Amino acid sequence: MYYTQDEYRRVTQYKGGVTTDNSIMYKFVVSPACAKIVSHMPSWFAPNVLTFIGLLCNIAAYILVSVHSPDLRTELPGWVSATCGLLIFSYMMLDNCDGKQAFRTGSSSPLGELFDHGCDSLTIGMGAITTAGILGAGPWHALAYVASGYIPFYLAHWEEYWNHSLVLGSWNGPTEAECAAISFYLVSAVFGTSIWQTPVTVPVLEVTVPANYLVLSFCLFATAFTAVNSLWSGTRLAASKGVNLGDAYAYFAPFVLAYSSAAAWLYLDLGAFERHYHLFLVGTSFLFGYLTINTIIQRMCGLSYTYFYVPVIPVFLAAVHGYLVSLYGAQVQLAKPQVVYSLIYSFYLANLLLYVKEVIAGFTRHLNIRVFHIKYPNKATKVL
Repeated sequence: MYYTQDEYRRVTQYKGGVTTDNSIMYKFVVSPACAKIVSHMPSWFAPNVLTFIGLLCNIAAYILVSVHSPDLRTELPGWVSATCGLLIFSYMMLDNCDGKQAFRTGSSSPLGELFDHGCDSLTIGMGAITTAGILGAGPWHALAYVASGYIPFYLAHWEEYWNHSLVLGSWNGPTEAECAAISFYLVSAVFGTSIWQTPVTVPVLEVTVPANYLVLSFCLFATAFTAVNSLWSGTRLAASKGVNLGDAYAYFAPFVLAYSSAAAWLYLDLGAFERHYHLFLVGTSFLFGYLTINTIIQRMCGLSYTYFYVPVIPVFLAAVHGYLVSLYGAQVQLAKPQVVYSLIYSFYLANLLLYVKEVIAGFTRHLNIRVFHIKYPNKATKVL
């Protein structure tokens, strides 16, 4: 339905991507710790199981915060913040253990690489909501955190499309973001989430703002720095391959269409977003996962880039519907906001599940592997 069997078959020719993590925290703390953990794992333990458990940790943290702080402003019990910190720590470690376990057991595969990045893309929306709740910052900060995750993540994979290598920064990579989030959770566990409402005066600017605004400002700065760096690097790589830059930038078309439509839909009824931000942020994260996984598959299988995807249409129609209602009122309203948000959420969840099911079936069939089981355990495991 999404790709032909001939297109899936091309994954067998994929040589594997290279990820270079320049993070100081990763090199000297996280990576050695994960290597030690993996050295005690049984050789039959599938790497994708570790990845999936990490995803479940993110989901659990999201549910905890959502239940105890529905508006993302309510004071959270200390144990909730502490538990979320532990869950995100577990996700970070598992996300770094899966690749090492794959190398150690000789079970590295294109499916494992795709599964890892795909799960990472799905955590952005839920992670943004969790972080906003821990900081007592509200839905609008959650939206900003989502954007600060989507843009560099998508640009990084656009850059990787050209050089088949994913390079992570020394201070602005995912490891630093996760460590920062964990520290926020621990501070909230000890002092309460209200600590982030403490007024702080910014030197030089002489402006006083709540502490959570400073956190958001630094996050947006890191996002802008990372995005510009990826854009510049990808541009140079595309130009070096003789690719017309207009064509290279046209690869952003699906992302731009999807999220400009989502932004317009949100803007046309700001109150509805406040009431249904869960449906909006998580629903559009399902769309983001779909777009990102497509980008990765096209790189792996050497396919031509797709500039338009049919699943983008619903969010575009939601924006059009919102615009017409803003012009002509309830007489042209086909459904109430809650119904529209619920339909969008349900559509993108169903689309993602069907898509992931097909992709896993296509990859496992042509690579002759299983997703959660090492088909032929390597008895002589490699030393990390």
